Amino acid sequence: MIFTVHATYRERRFSRLFAAPLQAIEQGMSLICAGAQNVMVADGDGRERSPIELYNSICGTSADKRKLTASFESTVFTQVAI
Repeated sequence: MIFTVHATYRERRFSRLFAAPLQAIEQGMSLICAGAQNVMVADGDGRERSPIELYNSICGTSADKRKLTASFESTVFTQVAI
């Protein structure tokens, strides 16, 4: 399947094709970090998602990672409250 990354940067519209979804995600995230706007990844079926949505649909978030994040956030909150 082909993935197309679309973005707007300084009022110019860019598009680039990728064969692998992780390559498209990486390019999309790089464009966001560089200040591009309206960054979307379209798959071969024409469905458009942000790079983060595509990453989450492919990789998801494990239950262990959610527990670790919640534990860390509560620890930081406790330290700040003291």
